Amino acid sequence: MTLLERFSDKILVGDDCWEWTAGLAGGRYGSLWVDGAYAAAHRVSYALFVGDTSGMCVLHRCDNPTCVKPSHLFLGTQADNVRDREEKGRGGTARLSIENVRAIRELVASGLLQRVVGARFGISQGHVSEIVHRKYWVSA
Repeated sequence: MTLLERFSDKILVGDDCWEWTAGLAGGRYGSLWVDGAYAAAHRVSYALFVGDTSGMCVLHRCDNPTCVKPSHLFLGTQADNVRDREEKGRGGTARLSIENVRAIRELVASGLLQRVVGARFGISQGHVSEIVHRKYWVSA
């Protein structure tokens, strides 16, 4: 079965959103197994129907986390994602600003230990590592 066939079996196409009907990651976003790892369903949808995401965030115009309709999705940076979330009234739990992220990278680059930097910003050493290695806040 192709990825497109597996993907199509897991959506309910409606007049507005296309609802993901299978597994959810974090209880919110659709998730499916692709090439040996779980992938966000909305990212897979964008890649299948629109094109390469090139490491960008895939955002929802409709603000429905289970929607995978290609016309409801668009690319943006991490900063765009944060701004979009805030404009839609979802404050989220993010504790870091773009300025904080840049400062974290600069402090680690200057030789400060990641656990020390993490303590300074109220985050774990692991989170600092993910920021430094651009797993999170890729564009900051």
